[in-house]
Amino acid sequence: QQAHVERKREDFPRAINLYASIAKLPESPLKGEGQFFTGECYEAMALKATTGQSAGLYEKAFLAYQKVYEQFPDSGRVGDSVAKMAAFYYKKEDYARAIDVFENVLSDYPDANFLDVILFNYGRCLYKLKRKPEARQKFEHLIRDYPESDIATEANKIVEALKKAGF
Repeated sequence: QQAHVERKREDFPRAINLYASIAKLPESPLKGEGQFFTGECYEAMALKATTGQSAGLYEKAFLAYQKVYEQFPDSGRVGDSVAKMAAFYYKKEDYARAIDVFENVLSDYPDANFLDVILFNYGRCLYKLKRKPEARQKFEHLIRDYPESDIATEANKIVEALKKAGF
C-alpha cells in the first residue's frame, strides 16, 4: 500500500523501489502486481520527462511490462501488460512486432478475459500494414466472440468501412 501512496504522490523513484521489493518476495502472490506498477511508474515518469529522457523511461516501462508477461503469467496484470507492450510498439510504428505480441497472447492465453482488446489492436496493426482483409477478419472475430465488449461497436464501424472499401 505504501508503494501506491508514493505513486499517487508522484514520488516515482521511491514507489519503484517499493514495488521492486514486492516483486522480489519469493512467495508473494502480488509479485506480478509489483512488477506491473513498476512499469506504470516508469511510464508516468516518461510522460513528464524531457524528450531526450522519455525514450529511455518508456523502454524501462516496456521491460517491466514484458517481465510481467514472461515471469508472472498467472498475474491478473498480464492482459494490461501485453496491451501496454503492444501500445509501445504501435507508438513506435513497429506494427510487425506488435502483431508478434498479439499472436503470442492468442496462442498462450486463448481463454483470457482481455482478448477483445488484443483482437482490436491486432486489427489496427494489420490495417496500418495495409493488410486490410486480415484486419477485417480480426475485427469480425472480435464482434462475433465478444459482442458485449465496449469496443465491439467501434470494430463494427471499421468492418463496415472496410466492406464499403471492398475489403
